[in-house]
Amino acid sequence: MRRLLSHKVKQAGMGILIPTESAEVAFATSTAASEMLVNALRQGLDLDIEEHQRTVQRARKKAIKERVRKESEECDRQVENADKREENRIQRAKASGGWLTCVPTHLNGTVLSREEFTDNVRYRNGFEPTNLPEFCDGCGARFTTEHGLNCKKGGLVNERHDDVADEWAYLGSLAFAPSAISHKPMVNEGNPRGRGNGGANNNNNGDAEDAAEPVVEADLEADKGIRNFWKQGSECLFDIRVTNTECRTHRNKDPLKCLEGQEKDKKHKYETACHEQRKHFSPLVYSIDGMAGPMTRAAEKRMASRLAWKWKREYSEMCGYVRCRMSIAVVRSNSLMWRGSRTRRRAHPGFIDSGGAMDSWQTAGEM
Repeated sequence: MRRLLSHKVKQAGMGILIPTESAEVAFATSTAASEMLVNALRQGLDLDIEEHQRTVQRARKKAIKERVRKESEECDRQVENADKREENRIQRAKASGGWLTCVPTHLNGTVLSREEFTDNVRYRNGFEPTNLPEFCDGCGARFTTEHGLNCKKGGLVNERHDDVADEWAYLGSLAFAPSAISHKPMVNEGNPRGRGNGGANNNNNGDAEDAAEPVVEADLEADKGIRNFWKQGSECLFDIRVTNTECRTHRNKDPLKCLEGQEKDKKHKYETACHEQRKHFSPLVYSIDGMAGPMTRAAEKRMASRLAWKWKREYSEMCGYVRCRMSIAVVRSNSLMWRGSRTRRRAHPGFIDSGGAMDSWQTAGEM
């Protein structure tokens, strides 16, 4: 575990080097990088600055390449000797460390509390968060890490979903315009009967019994919509899912293939209906530790491209920004699932038109 923690984030680590092992490599790299400078000082020659900079860059690239090779070999070795669950954890850790690499600033919305950071670091490295309750306050079952992420009592699962959806909508308002964002858009709002071709059935015989059945649900609803996302003048709808790839249903599957399958399920449900309304559709599927599916990565790249054009920043920088914001939104909700209250909320009393009725309702609630 200590050796794995010394890896880069992209190699399932946290970049916490082992000094006894990294000192020798750092010394060799420094010696190679300063070779021209040392020779110039010893021999009293003029230093070619450009050639010196190229020497430094070559030494640095060689050291980075060698480190990546060793870390990749170490990951492969640990995966060979690990069970399926540990193998999946390492694979997810290699693809979901964006929240660890960003600089925490309130301006960019990349700040995690100490509790949120500690909980997710422990979960990322295969440990349970500390000081969890013994029993679930929603259903009374024994509380475990997996139960906290999956229990639907108290509505925390919905809050996690809404937090990720709102983060995507916020990024969309930055990249496009606040007026281009729609919340809970109806897929077939222009086709209320849910039929193809505007609800009209082409039947040459005029027999209503032989008419085609509706192919689209009349109340199909997406999570967010962004106009001009993929094409100018066309709206793209998004449906978000945050899934636990370590639950009993998915723990024996490859995490990436699990996310790909759920993206295909989303497309099968929404894409045909969206195309009938001349809209685009993109699924947004994340694992609970921030790993994104392939179609989700494509949507993030499109968002980053738009931000790079609007803010006049580098595309690679904006890719990192979007990935960090979305991964932080996902992992922040994990602490909510583990620490949040699942106690039942008192139902809304409905319309109360007198002070006496309000007093009676408050008294009943206190009893």
